[in-house]
Amino acid sequence: INVNIGKYLLSLFYYKDIILNKIDTINLSEFIVEYLRSAKKGDLIAQYNLGNCYQYGHGVAQDYKKAFKWYSYSANNGHAKSQNKLGELYYHGRGIYQDFKKAFEWYSKSANNGCAEGQNNLGKCYCHGTGIKQDYKKAFKWYSKSANNGFVEGQTNLGKCYYHGRGIKKDYKKAFKWYSKSANKGCAKGQYNLGLCYENGIGTDKDKKKAFEWYLKSANNGYAL
Repeated sequence: INVNIGKYLLSLFYYKDIILNKIDTINLSEFIVEYLRSAKKGDLIAQYNLGNCYQYGHGVAQDYKKAFKWYSYSANNGHAKSQNKLGELYYHGRGIYQDFKKAFEWYSKSANNGCAEGQNNLGKCYCHGTGIKQDYKKAFKWYSKSANNGFVEGQTNLGKCYYHGRGIKKDYKKAFKWYSKSANKGCAKGQYNLGLCYENGIGTDKDKKKAFEWYLKSANNGYAL
């Protein structure tokens, strides 16, 4: 195997380990060179990972403008996760001026390319009327896609649609079902909403003990009203 390719693959391995397991003791700086080399050659994954490094300050000083730059390269070549990230930067005005319409445009591209997080973000745009006219039915549609693709926040938001009857008929049992899926995957907001269901008997039998357990998990995961 080519030495440079080997180094690049190793850099991907360590970066994934840091993101998934929150290991921050490994110094990513030595791998940034490999990302940069591959990114300049047009590698979409390297461009995306380099964008991540700059967005979150992994191995480099945090720099939203550089994050925007590298996400843009990858996003414009069809990388769904980069398209979602570009949407986030436009949404929050980080590294670029805030522009909800452009955020919506990039979330749309990401969602239509199958990115579960992009689908959730597109659902939020439709739900809240951000960058587009409010449309609960379309919000429900995209939350459903995100949830069924395993994205925990999408599962929580789908539960909220069923709970409030947004874009779909109210169904507390289905709300409970989706809150449960989200909660069991570690989503703090889903855990809180599941606690509410148990406390008030929404879509399930009342169970104060289980309500407390889920509220506690949510609190320990940093959820605050």
